[in-house]
Amino acid sequence: MEELEKLAEENKEDWHWSMPFDEETGKVIANFENEEDYETLTADYLLEKMKKDKTVVAVTPAMPETIRFNIEKRKQAGKQFVDVGIAEEQAVALISGIAKNGGKAILGTSSTFIQRTYDQISQDLCINNNPATIVLNFTSFAGLNDVTHLGIFTISAFSHIPNLVILAPTNKDEYLSMLDWSIEQSEHPVMILMPGNGVIKDGRVADKDYSNINKYKIEEQGEKVAILAVRRFLPNWRRSFKTSKTKIRIYTNLNKSKN
Repeated sequence: MEELEKLAEENKEDWHWSMPFDEETGKVIANFENEEDYETLTADYLLEKMKKDKTVVAVTPAMPETIRFNIEKRKQAGKQFVDVGIAEEQAVALISGIAKNGGKAILGTSSTFIQRTYDQISQDLCINNNPATIVLNFTSFAGLNDVTHLGIFTISAFSHIPNLVILAPTNKDEYLSMLDWSIEQSEHPVMILMPGNGVIKDGRVADKDYSNINKYKIEEQGEKVAILAVRRFLPNWRRSFKTSKTKIRIYTNLNKSKN
């Protein structure tokens, strides 16, 4: 036990939380290193973006792994990465100020922690309509799902805030396309919900422009029944659509309108 405590103390970031591990060696039993994930996709995308555009700034409230900004990636980002510590309110106020002054700010954290900063999102960010981006992971039943870390209420908690656009991508291409659009646009504050349960690559071509808000995208045209398939649930409904004898319509991309 003492050896494990020493290991955790010497590797505080890696042991902020852990998958199941061997009690004698501390080695993680589960291994997902070969699986693609949205967090790593976000880090790779942002680092490339930062190289080309010095106005791009990533901000996190002590949750750099949400967007996979490990120590090495933070060194690459330099001043374009800011960790404000466990202070979500400060993180939102900061990205709002950066956006107000022409910067392209992206906040990354887990959805369960963003509820701490409801007032700042509503008042500091959205009332001013500053075009910053908030990227959240664990926004579904997948991932953090215990009583203190639920992320399933994110849409209901924030979708009524005026000026806030919420985007819920359904696959890899759509996620990266939404992220790029959000960072480059200058009209709205945007919240993007990472899909759960793995990266989906299904060949669907993603849109490039999501400025036509308050609309659903029709994936399959039918009649009588309308199915709202949000985020990673779309592939499930597409399979049901193919096997169903009833013609249905499938809608996707839950986009919160500017209201």
